[in-house]
Amino acid sequence: MPPHGVGLRPHCRPQGAAAPPAAGESRDAVAEWLADARGNQWYRCSSGLTICTQPAGWITDYVFAAGCAAGAASLQSMDEGGARPYSMAKFLWSFGALGLSGALIHHLCWVLVRRVGRGQTRLGAMDAPLLALWSAVLSICGANNYYLFATASLLWCDDEATAAEWAAGAVPVYAALALAVAASHKILIHIGASLPTVSFFAAACAKRIGTPHPTAPLAPHASDLYLGAALLLVAGGVVTKFKLSASRAHFNHNAVMHAVATAAVYCFYTGARADADAGLV
Repeated sequence: MPPHGVGLRPHCRPQGAAAPPAAGESRDAVAEWLADARGNQWYRCSSGLTICTQPAGWITDYVFAAGCAAGAASLQSMDEGGARPYSMAKFLWSFGALGLSGALIHHLCWVLVRRVGRGQTRLGAMDAPLLALWSAVLSICGANNYYLFATASLLWCDDEATAAEWAAGAVPVYAALALAVAASHKILIHIGASLPTVSFFAAACAKRIGTPHPTAPLAPHASDLYLGAALLLVAGGVVTKFKLSASRAHFNHNAVMHAVATAAVYCFYTGARADADAGLV
């Protein structure tokens, strides 16, 4: 997600690393690009964009997306439950879409490195489509943040009408965020912009612990699960920013972030489910 949020971070090119050779360059240049791609486990485009190809990264992204879809489908299948769980389902669908699209592009780049090595794909032939796909993937970040904000508004506001007004007013803001992230190709902009939304969600949960909602009180332990999910999202951002991992070669920071985001999704889902099943929304 990552988290996506999460885990779809374009890596920065290290100093001294070779730029990808253009079509028609020597075999030595292609061999140098392949050595760099295989050694660092990324696909490097001529634009400078680098996309992680480590299998653990896209496998955990697929798992994350599946978890989001399962949670969202479960919440939407309930006949009754209230506005908050339904809004949380939308958030999980968008989070899952971010994870799945990210997994597909990371997986595709892994395949492309192998095909270039076998001489089945000309180096650089997919750079323009990859850049367009990456922009499309990152544009989902705006929707992901928006639905979390909408859910937080339902927690914070005393009535659904006011929450709906807040959500409608936020549409231009999150649309601009989606465009900014897509244009820059930098997931860290999404992570930075997510912090205010996650903080608002956490503050809304904390508010309802001390001041019950007048018409739809929050289930007692749902607030704890929601707060835990928010903390896990922040932890995932820290992992991505500082590239924290136990093994760069086998389970890098992308994979770690996806695992943390999956745990957050579990907390979001169980919190929403508890809230709905208790009949308090």
